[in-house]
Amino acid sequence: MIGLDSLTLLAWYRENCNFLKNARIQKIQQPDRKSIILSLRKEGISKKLYINIDPIFYHLCFMNSKNESLRELTFAKQPPMFCMLLRKYLEGAKISDCRVIDGERVFEIDIEKFDEFSDQRSLRLTIELMGKYSNIILYNSTTKIIIGSAHNIGEEKSRNRQIIGGLPYEYPPIQMKKFIETTPFQDFVNEIKFSNQKIHALIANNYFHFTLFSARLLVEKNVKKYDSSNVFTIENLKKLYNDLVDYSTLNNYIPQINPIDNTYFLLKEENNTQNYTTVNEMIDSYYAKNYIEKKLNAEKDALITKINKDILKIKKINQKLVDNTKSNSETEELKLKADLIMSHMYENIFNSNEVYLLDYVSNQTVSVEYDLSKTPVENANLYYKKYTKGKKAIEVNKELTKENVEKISLLEDYLYNVQAAESLRDIADIKNEIYGKKDNVAAKKETMNIPTLEINGFVVYTGKNNRQNDFIYSKLSSPNDLWFHVLNQPGAHILIKVPKGKVVDNDTLLKCAQLAKQLSSATTSGKTSVIYTKRQFIKRPPKTQAGYVTFKNEIEIVVE
Repeated sequence: MIGLDSLTLLAWYRENCNFLKNARIQKIQQPDRKSIILSLRKEGISKKLYINIDPIFYHLCFMNSKNESLRELTFAKQPPMFCMLLRKYLEGAKISDCRVIDGERVFEIDIEKFDEFSDQRSLRLTIELMGKYSNIILYNSTTKIIIGSAHNIGEEKSRNRQIIGGLPYEYPPIQMKKFIETTPFQDFVNEIKFSNQKIHALIANNYFHFTLFSARLLVEKNVKKYDSSNVFTIENLKKLYNDLVDYSTLNNYIPQINPIDNTYFLLKEENNTQNYTTVNEMIDSYYAKNYIEKKLNAEKDALITKINKDILKIKKINQKLVDNTKSNSETEELKLKADLIMSHMYENIFNSNEVYLLDYVSNQTVSVEYDLSKTPVENANLYYKKYTKGKKAIEVNKELTKENVEKISLLEDYLYNVQAAESLRDIADIKNEIYGKKDNVAAKKETMNIPTLEINGFVVYTGKNNRQNDFIYSKLSSPNDLWFHVLNQPGAHILIKVPKGKVVDNDTLLKCAQLAKQLSSATTSGKTSVIYTKRQFIKRPPKTQAGYVTFKNEIEIVVE
């Protein structure tokens, strides 16, 4: 994963500046604190400018519908304050000009809008794409006074450059670099000759538009081998210099992504890369894929951590139930003592705080604590009460322990579901299942999209989570359909739709069993038992969690 560099930003700008100029801002949305969407329209063409200032995934591009769907953007009912500010000043306004600051990852959009007094106001939206310092800033281009920003930076965060409404806007500090195309070849050679740095590091540190990654690619292309003294032939250096100039001036480039090492670049065509017709397509595809993968993994990790904490908490509760509950033998001993007092109550032996009574069954003497202030019957009743209380506690704790074991088993099922989740919508569904968040209408519709495939002419449904599993069982199945699941392990519910009068062959049964193993926590194990039965032999007990079923008349298949 590599960040957006100044040359890629410049190439994107040159490619899209004609559309941006004189386009009108129709709508402004803010999916989260780190991104803004400007819906633009010009000459009957509408595009969405997506600006992301995430410290790792900072970029901007025009989203196509496919990558917009891939990003799985969601919008809060109440827009953030910065979004409301942008809507107030920019919605309906026209872009008069735009530019990239030379050699920097700073993109400026000039906007002209008439205020409530019909006076023309000149505004500027500056997008700074600089890693953890990335920001979106709106200010008056005439007075330079900041109106608002995505991230306010006060004196406590930076003594050199504050970004707060009411303060004048200042550009980021200028980099001490130069352009390779304005540097004579001999000066370039001398810098290399007298530098102790590796050549690619020298290029990245001294010249605009080069990163360590792009400089290394160009060096390796022209100088396959070089020693630590940086000794090169003039011929090789001349070729390298010309390629550096061509690259930095965007002469004859091809936007491409290397899926093997997850990089993108604008060099001439390489092997094993995916080429794009435009820089915008390359940026949109590259960051949409990486951003959603990172976000999905982060959501997975957070939810897995929370579920594991819940499992540990329940296990501790169960251990306390065991520790704080008298064993059954101790409880029965209380009843024995009460019975012995009753059987010896007419004997004149209750004259101390501890009496020894003969158990006629075991023919052994039992020590019994005795309260001299109470009668034998009252003492016996005290032991009976303790016995009754102890028995109830044991029964209640057994029931609680059983419920907690079921909760742990269910949470372990959820752990598998989280690990197998393929989208943020899947994660949201699992959160709703576990923590009881109310579904909105869109979420309910989404869960109806059950994954399906065809095996030997049979339609097969697979559930990604417990709600989908429950939906397959309750809504999609018929009595003669076949239901598959790994034995005693978390996994997806697999359902084969069996048309009336049709028989499922052995090959289909085996493939469905293999699919059940593949979509379970046993996917990497050796031999695994998978059971299947007719839909009419499974049921969901009342007051149980979605996706939980019981079954009978099952047949077991061992899958390798």
